[in-house]
Amino acid sequence: MPEATTRKVAIYARTNQDPRTVSEYRRLQTQIDLCLSVAESHGVSTDDIHIYKDEGLSGSAKSAPNLDKLLSKIAEYGSIYVSSLTRISRDGIRAAEAINRILSSATTIWCCDTGEQITNLKKPSIIAKRD
Repeated sequence: MPEATTRKVAIYARTNQDPRTVSEYRRLQTQIDLCLSVAESHGVSTDDIHIYKDEGLSGSAKSAPNLDKLLSKIAEYGSIYVSSLTRISRDGIRAAEAINRILSSATTIWCCDTGEQITNLKKPSIIAKRD
């Protein structure tokens, strides 16, 4: 089990559909609850968790306002939790740029649906995966 971090952590969640019609797995609160559960299992206090979410935003959009806000503050965070890497972006280039920016800041990414810690982009198929 990973040790608790002394830096704050962030959760990022995104859904591209109207919240009344999106499947349970992709609902923002479901994504957030999964990430909270994993972060807490890593020893993270809920007081140290900041949540960023973009609702009703396509994963292929050129800009995601709250993801951009998170990335602008990336140095503050020790870890970023996402339910799936596809939540960052469906656009492979945009996703890779965001992931590289996170990793180059010495911030870890936790993909909560698999429990996997992302340390590099050796698995680009994860980004392109459809859910």
